[in-house]
Amino acid sequence: MSALQPKQWTALGFSVVNRVRALGLLNCSSLGMEARFGATQLALFGFTARHTATCGSSSILYIKKETGKAALMIFSEDSRVKIPCILHLVRLGYRYLSLKNAIWDEETNIFPDLFRAAMVQINSGLDADDIDQLLTDVKLLLENEALGKAFYEKITERSGIRLIDLAEFSNNSFHVVTELTCKNGDDEFRPDITLLINAMPLVFIEVKKLNNREGVLAERNRIITRCRNPRFRRFLNITQLMVFSTNMEYDDGSPQLIEGAFYASPSYDVPTFNYFREEEELFLSELLAHEDDSVENEVLKDNNLSVIKHSPEFASNKSPDTPTKKNPEYWNGYIPFFTPTDADGTMFKFSTADSITEEGLKKSSTKLFAKDTVFITARGSVGKLVLTGSDMAMNQSCYALCAKPGISHTYLFFLAKELIHHLQVKSSGSVFNSIVSNDIQCTLLAIPDSAVVEKYAAVVEPAFERIANNTKENQHLTHLRDWLLPLLMNGQVTVA
Repeated sequence: MSALQPKQWTALGFSVVNRVRALGLLNCSSLGMEARFGATQLALFGFTARHTATCGSSSILYIKKETGKAALMIFSEDSRVKIPCILHLVRLGYRYLSLKNAIWDEETNIFPDLFRAAMVQINSGLDADDIDQLLTDVKLLLENEALGKAFYEKITERSGIRLIDLAEFSNNSFHVVTELTCKNGDDEFRPDITLLINAMPLVFIEVKKLNNREGVLAERNRIITRCRNPRFRRFLNITQLMVFSTNMEYDDGSPQLIEGAFYASPSYDVPTFNYFREEEELFLSELLAHEDDSVENEVLKDNNLSVIKHSPEFASNKSPDTPTKKNPEYWNGYIPFFTPTDADGTMFKFSTADSITEEGLKKSSTKLFAKDTVFITARGSVGKLVLTGSDMAMNQSCYALCAKPGISHTYLFFLAKELIHHLQVKSSGSVFNSIVSNDIQCTLLAIPDSAVVEKYAAVVEPAFERIANNTKENQHLTHLRDWLLPLLMNGQVTVA
């Protein structure tokens, strides 16, 4: 049962946001260092790297040999999904609220001081005693075992003392918090993000990293377990929406839908998750407020992630745009747009099934990758490698590896093949159905010195060039055949 109707979802901040990654590009600008192989290849460029992997996140310590200075870059679902989501909500009108000095009622997770201020804002003539009694009444309503029906009826009232101003929605107060614990006795859970409307925790959001299928399914099972736990009844009764996001593009062909953003109303058993689908095109430039650097700094500092602020990956993750097929101005241009379905077994790729326009490139988070970039498919046909035969963009189901100037793309291609081989061996006995960034960043590979790589490239690059030319010629002949054959069949041309 949800008090928040679809027309209000955008006002609450639930616009569908998909982003494109280039996780093969790592950058640490504070050290003046750009490593374009990934952390395990930094030694080749005069850097060393140490890796740690803790609780599903990867940490990479970059050390610049000339100065000995180091910087720790942390990549996790917090840095990749949670923080960008919070910043997006801030731009939609939510105020970030740190829990470090906040006070809330742990039985309901209502914030009393914020609640009192909100009630005065939307109800004229209320005194302190009235508000205290209203707060007591709300707590009693949440004790019912009717899936929050009594509370739902209370927040949808449009007369008398109102908990939410549904007529003038902007009169309400909106806050976003992270890691707000829902606790009853020894049982507890902490949603990644909680949305407070008039200080009441009406929405919680769980986030997962891209291409993390097992993590997504495990999180759904945890949500089911919470719903069945009677100790969490008050928190379920006050919740109006449960949101689940992997920050990925929807894949309607997926046998088990785990990509994208989903929502469910509360349940005491198994919640049914549905898609977020916008009925109309959103003009995010008009909908979103400008980025506030001070707020971004506050959010990053409060979550101990200030180190990621200037990383290209964070900049890509927090961008709200991606080419949407609902906007014809973004598609059918001259820029090839690579997806896993384009990995057809050929080494070089000169054209793709889809293409985007300059406007699509500019209004989205995808990037234009130069010729000879290595694309790795991370979903669908997992582990396929392609070398771009021309400048090309890609979707978020792929990773891009770009060779640093002076390093041969032919060497990078076969190094990537070795990486895929290691991942396949490591997954022996289980299904090799996705690649996550930790797989790329935390797989150790043997790296020869630069002199060996140069000698190797001198021998192999001419062969690669011949393969590219032959591939391009075959494609031209195929197109010519496909054009001539129908003409031959219907008699428009004849063979002399």
